[in-house]
Amino acid sequence: MEHEESEAMMRRLSWIPVLLLAGIASTAHAQSTAPKLNLERARKALTQTRRHFLEGHIGLSDAQKDTFWIYNAYEQELAPVSQQANQLGHAYSAEYTTLTNARVMELMKGSSSINKKAIDLRYKFAEQIGKKVGPKVGARFFQLDEYYTTVTRMARLGIIGFVGEQR
Repeated sequence: MEHEESEAMMRRLSWIPVLLLAGIASTAHAQSTAPKLNLERARKALTQTRRHFLEGHIGLSDAQKDTFWIYNAYEQELAPVSQQANQLGHAYSAEYTTLTNARVMELMKGSSSINKKAIDLRYKFAEQIGKKVGPKVGARFFQLDEYYTTVTRMARLGIIGFVGEQR
C-alpha cells in the first residue's frame, strides 16, 4: 500500500515541472513583443521545484536529513551547467530555421557536452550522498534527479522547433 501511495504521489508531482515550464513558455510567447521574461526568476522557480520534488520523494529519516543537504553544493555546481544549457537553447531558438551545417554540428556538440556534464555531476553527488547517508539514498537521489531532468527536458523540447522547421 505504501508503495502504491508513493507511486501515486510521484505521478502527481511529476507534472509540477511540466506545468511550470508550460507557464514559463506561454509567458515568454505572450511577452514576445512586451518586456522579456525574467529568466533569473524562472531559473529560481525551476531550482526550487527540483528541490521540493527531491525533498518530497527522497524518503530520508530525520537523522539523514542534515547530512543529505550537501545538495546545496550540487545546486551551486549545477547552476553554471544549467546556464550553459539555457544559453545554448536561446541560441538554437533564435537560429533553428536558418542553421548552417557547421552551426548545427556546433550546437549538437555543445548540447552533448552539457548533458554529459550534468550526468557526471549527478553521479558525483549521488556517490557523495551514498557515502554520507547510504548507497540506496545516493541511488534514489540519482534516479529522482534524472527523472526530474527528463521531465523538464521533455517539456522544453515540446516548445522548440526542429532544425529547419518553420513555425
